[in-house]
Amino acid sequence: MVTRFPGTALLTAGTFVGLSLLLGTGLSALGQERRPAAAPVPIAPHPSTQEPTHRTTFEQVLAMEQELSNWGR
Repeated sequence: MVTRFPGTALLTAGTFVGLSLLLGTGLSALGQERRPAAAPVPIAPHPSTQEPTHRTTFEQVLAMEQELSNWGR
């Protein structure tokens, strides 16, 4: 498209390119199938973490959080 104002020609060409890119990506996305997300594979706990001597209670975790915190140091 040729216009008398060079700035308008650049704006028109840039707008056309931008719209064609926008429509191009939109059309390619429409042609693709949407597959359901795969369910995450659960990770089995290491046997050493399941020993009764290594288990911690929620209260122990809260105490460690306070004891080992670097907040205010």
